[in-house]
Amino acid sequence: SRYAESEPLYKQAIAIDEKTLGPDHPGLAADLNNLALLYIAQGRYGEAEPLLKRALTIYEGVYGQENLLYIKCQSDLATAYEQTGKYADADRFYRNALALSQKVLGPNHLETAKLLNSVAFVAYKQGKYADAETLYKWALASSEAALPPDSPLLAACLEDYSRVLRKLNKITEAEQLETRAQTILANQNQPGS
Repeated sequence: SRYAESEPLYKQAIAIDEKTLGPDHPGLAADLNNLALLYIAQGRYGEAEPLLKRALTIYEGVYGQENLLYIKCQSDLATAYEQTGKYADADRFYRNALALSQKVLGPNHLETAKLLNSVAFVAYKQGKYADAETLYKWALASSEAALPPDSPLLAACLEDYSRVLRKLNKITEAEQLETRAQTILANQNQPGS
């Protein structure tokens, strides 16, 4: 909620990093990424893109691609593309981040589950419902392995998956997932939860 105050501070940090640490330092990449995330939160996706590309280049040069910072930055760039309707670019970056996450973190890690869900959502947005169904099935399995059974994130995955099933006219399966999601969310709202 304090975006106006944050932006000049991030820009100042970037200027200081460039001067004191140099153009290829991971601290600079972190500040570039943080400013980009601020822009994404504000819907300023075009301004986020070059910052994320620069941060990716730095992270890759310092750590290589098999690093969580690189993976998350790719995911952030894919989000910027997704939000502007550049689904082919979003799909490419999400899938690359997903492949790296599966290799580095494993199939049952929360980051992997989130990336699977993102790839599935991009397929859904493009009307590729059969692909989205397969991806959501994987996302659900990964989410169930990575999250507690009462997690709101698991409920969100169930709801997303159910939308695809409805598009494929698999109403009974969709209703089962929706019931599961509603149960999780209802339990979250119980006193003592």
